[in-house]
Formats: sequence, structure tokens, C-alpha cells
Amino acid sequence: MMNPSSCPTPVTFNAVIRAAGNAAAGNSDKEQVRDYAMENAFFAFDAMYHHPVVHRNSSTYRYMLDMIGAVFPVGEVRGNIAAVMWEKAVQDKVVDVPLFEAMKKVGSEEHGELFDGWWKSTEAKFVEGVNGNGFPIVWGKNKKLRRFDRKMDSY
Repeated sequence: MMNPSSCPTPVTFNAVIRAAGNAAAGNSDKEQVRDYAMENAFFAFDAMYHHPVVHRNSSTYRYMLDMIGAVFPVGEVRGNIAAVMWEKAVQDKVVDVPLFEAMKKVGSEEHGELFDGWWKSTEAKFVEGVNGNGFPIVWGKNKKLRRFDRKMDSY
């Protein structure tokens, strides 16, 4: 049986991802720091998938996109990884406005013909004022369900 007092929360995993992104952004010229940051961020992201209690939320994807923007050089690889993160967030139904803004930041640069076409068609689905946040309701169906509840904080 799992002890609720010692069970990690999304904040636990997201802190690792956010710290990795910040470390990579500040040390972009140091390859070893960049590589360790990338490895730890993807490790935490994968650990959330395999954890029986903790699920990835919109902050998880936002921090991953920030890390991708800091670590990977502009190009097709960065665009493909960002597109997969976005599609996974849509699949998990956790899209919210801050996540959309993070994806816009990564998608604002040219990452190749395939990514640029995909992002333009995806961004076109965002219409300011529609459904209160600008994107289809189904994209964010779980965003409140998976949001970290401060009442569950046991620190």
C-alpha cells in the first residue's frame, strides 16, 4: 500500500523538468550540462508516464517545451520533438493557454517545411474568445482534473 504522505505529486516531477530547462538555458555552450539536463528532463517525463498515481499535466508539457527550446538548436529535430509534445498534450487533453503560448514560442521559428505547415494549421484552430480560451474544448478536457491541488500538499 502506498503512503500518501510520501507519494510524489506532479510538482515533484515538474520541478526536475523545470530545473533541467533552466540549467540548459544558462549553460548552452557547455555540452555536458546540456546533455545531462536533457537526459534528466526526459527521464522525469517518462517516470510520470510509468507512475501509478502521478499523471502529466499542462505544466509538465509547458516545461518540456521550454526545455526543448533551450536545449535543441532550431531545425527539423527540434520541430519534430516539439510537435510530438504538443500532440501528446492534446492526447492527454491538458492544453491550456500557457501551454499554447509556450508552443507558440517554440513554433515561431522555422523548423522545416513539414513542421511549419503543421504548426500553421494547428495554430489556425486557435480563435481568440472561442470557448473562453480559444481552442477546442476537447484539447483541455483534463486540465483541471490533472492540475496540482494545493490541499493535497503534505509538506
